[in-house]
Amino acid sequence: MDPNVPFRDYELYQRFMNKNQEGDQDPRNLFKPPEDPDLFKPPEDPDLFKPPPQRADCPICMIVLPSDSYESMYYACCGKKICRGCDRESDEALAATNRKNAGLRNPIMSRCPFCKTKSPTSNKMLLKQINKRVDLNDADAICILGNHYKGGECGMPRSERKAFNLYVRAAELGWAEACSRLSQFYRLGNGVVFEEEVMARKYLEMAAKGGDSTARHNLGVVENEKGNYELALKHWRLSAGAGDQDSLDCIKRGFQKGCVTKVEFAETLRAFQTAITEPKSDSRDKWLAANPQTSNHW
Repeated sequence: MDPNVPFRDYELYQRFMNKNQEGDQDPRNLFKPPEDPDLFKPPEDPDLFKPPPQRADCPICMIVLPSDSYESMYYACCGKKICRGCDRESDEALAATNRKNAGLRNPIMSRCPFCKTKSPTSNKMLLKQINKRVDLNDADAICILGNHYKGGECGMPRSERKAFNLYVRAAELGWAEACSRLSQFYRLGNGVVFEEEVMARKYLEMAAKGGDSTARHNLGVVENEKGNYELALKHWRLSAGAGDQDSLDCIKRGFQKGCVTKVEFAETLRAFQTAITEPKSDSRDKWLAANPQTSNHW
């Protein structure tokens, strides 16, 4: 490797040198305007703009799970992800039963809405369930264990190094949430890894391809900041089609400035309406009203 070329630019340097086999080989000329304007453009991933994978259904109400992981609950006892609406209904039904039987028998302990296993009553019991799922290579459980290490939750010692390693393991299994978290590690450079834009983008793209609409929106932000407005709008159209309001607002501004055609805007708006009007339940809406979430967009 040429010591005059930064590591992250080395692949670009090799491409430049291959383009100039018969010309000046001085690395100091690397950033002179090239004859080929596409020379410094990163190769486009053919899978990056494919439609996201189909989301699974809630095993209780059989309605497709929300795209935001915040709106669903993972149970380590059976490895099932259940929408917050069904989780709320289960808690309300249990509370009503206990009120009805008050004074007649001991209250019923909280249980998993799907497999009816008793909910863990201590952090030790919960971590035992999670670790069993981790041993089975359950990507969701691996990512959750990483969250516990990162935040020092459930009695776990705070360790961003262990969290990072667990996120890498979950990302290798294709888990979009883990990819998004790894992107944050590389974007912020928090002592575990150096701040590295290339790796941050790599994991952000993996998260977007895995169906993470927030990651898709953030990719649009990255492209917009670099002046790649066409790519930014392509990302925002996909995330708006998944029901992302901020992305739709970006498309609206693009339409007002003439960057988005009337046909593209109409198609995006129809996809957005389809996404937000997909089958829902009243219990999901009630839970969201009681538990609003702040945006994770950049």
